[in-house]
Amino acid sequence: MKRVLIDASSAILLYKADIFKDMAEHYLLMMVPTVFREITVAHRDGAEVFGQAKEAGKIRMAVPINACGSDAVTASLHAGELETIKAYHSINAHFIIMDDGKGARVCRTLGIPYVNALLCPGILYLSGKINQETCQSTFGYLRKIGRYGDDVICFAEQADRIGLASFFP
Repeated sequence: MKRVLIDASSAILLYKADIFKDMAEHYLLMMVPTVFREITVAHRDGAEVFGQAKEAGKIRMAVPINACGSDAVTASLHAGELETIKAYHSINAHFIIMDDGKGARVCRTLGIPYVNALLCPGILYLSGKINQETCQSTFGYLRKIGRYGDDVICFAEQADRIGLASFFP
């Protein structure tokens, strides 16, 4: 099972779009403690579900290491995204799910494979894990609630099996 690090905004988006459980079913989702604390604040959307997922072993904790690139590259990141990127190498993750624009730029700079939550329905559909109707409705909802630019939406709409295959479960 692929080890995938996920940031807080992506986890919350996937929860709201009702696809978090599908991702947790097909991937070993990992979070740094900072991210887990952020998404399990009482009365936050999904807090109880995330806590239960951790108890069930569907979310595992990842400990970041310090080496992930120069401070100049990572200086503008929030703690959760910074620690997620640092943890990538320490747990030998396959990729990161990150919806933070600055975090995505750092992943590109450091050569770390990543996707955003908007790509997750397509990945699950193209790998045969969900049906087309679920993919389309989930994609539409994520597009509506996420803060995605036109270029990101266009990329996600055009993503195909070949382009996403390395992210398949």
